[in-house]
Amino acid sequence: MSAPGNDRAGFAHLARGSRALRWLTAAAIAALTLSVYWGVRNHQFVDFDDQEYVVANPQLDGQLEPADLWRAFALPYNSNWAPLSSLSLAASDALHGPDPGAYAFTNVVLHVLASLLLLFAFGRATDRWAESAFVAAVFAVHPLHVESVAWISERKDVLCAVLGLLAWHFWLDALERPSFARRALAVTMYAASLLAKPMLVSLPILLLLCDVWPLRRAASWRRLVLEKAPLIALSAASCVATSVAQSRGGVMRTLTQYPLGARVANAAVSYVAYLGKTIWPSGLSVYYPYPYEGIPGWEVAGAVLTLAAVTAVCIRLRLRAPHLLVGWLWYLVTLVPVIGLVQVGSQAMADRYTYVPLIGPFMMLAFGLPERPRRMVSGAAAAAVAVFGLVAFRQAGYWSDSVTLFTHAVAVTKDNAVAESNLARALFDRGQIEPAVLHCAEAVRIAPEMADA
Repeated sequence: MSAPGNDRAGFAHLARGSRALRWLTAAAIAALTLSVYWGVRNHQFVDFDDQEYVVANPQLDGQLEPADLWRAFALPYNSNWAPLSSLSLAASDALHGPDPGAYAFTNVVLHVLASLLLLFAFGRATDRWAESAFVAAVFAVHPLHVESVAWISERKDVLCAVLGLLAWHFWLDALERPSFARRALAVTMYAASLLAKPMLVSLPILLLLCDVWPLRRAASWRRLVLEKAPLIALSAASCVATSVAQSRGGVMRTLTQYPLGARVANAAVSYVAYLGKTIWPSGLSVYYPYPYEGIPGWEVAGAVLTLAAVTAVCIRLRLRAPHLLVGWLWYLVTLVPVIGLVQVGSQAMADRYTYVPLIGPFMMLAFGLPERPRRMVSGAAAAAVAVFGLVAFRQAGYWSDSVTLFTHAVAVTKDNAVAESNLARALFDRGQIEPAVLHCAEAVRIAPEMADA
């Protein structure tokens, strides 16, 4: 993209194109996203982290005071250290009180912002606005992202993404017009993103990938790595802080509980399963049980071969289609912290973990579409976005209350003791004792050690 030795030369295209059309596209994506998630305004809290993070959170008292700032940074909450997310929930509580619909709709607004930031980040870096619009639109309405948006407790996902994408924008600004202030803004936004949720610890690697494509920077690898030293330092510090908080909170599982072989097998299968659900988003659940009895060898072998084959193809085509390798590595790298090699919690996988990683596959698809015949390609892209939006609208509805959420989880998964137990609790709270007892019994059958059930 840039001439040798001149990073700024590649940004000359940023002035081209129709600004009015870009903003119309942005408005259309925002409107589409709001239409998919409009119903969350009537949702209730669900009995899955919402009680801990909001309903029974002693730090939410309807006011936002200096003491809240101290508590957010000094005291990890619920085995996590995400001070900006804690402050965000406290600010919401101060603004609108314990209204679950208002909490959820704030998540939606943040998700809209993330989608638009994605549109403009790819647009300005590639000058291919149609493809960038497709990436942003699919990101906005894909059903796998419903969990991050409709689940009130996952405020940290959308907030982290907004701040991380702002860091990317400021980084692009610093490349276009180098200055200490612009780089400082990028580093500050990245620190804020990590303080919301440490999901983007891989951002320095993602920026290196973007140096390859779409920026095509001609600088040496040494220079490219050294300029990102402050970001790398922040990433390392965030990893340490997160490990300490989760270890002290008792949510990080040991190798005795989850052997390394089982973790590697589950990680390989999960990588492929996420891709499958990206293409065909059915059977989405709030909780996927861990395969304690092991995964069939043929399934693990098939997953490993699939990952190896896709990697080999992307490497082979790296000169002719660099976006494929960049998008694929984006997907692989951003999932590493949550793929289960370091097991936190008891789930096998989670839809929310795909919020940032799926940008990679979306990138691979969008920038690999043929330009001709334009009408046919545009029609197919619009149809895909529409279908994903309809499925996401339905999926968001399952998050309306605990009974609906866990009834769906029980229906689409097998031997899901956590969903059975949580459904029993939700039914008991409604006074539906007999069905609650039946679901408790099923949870005990699946997991006899489950004390709550």
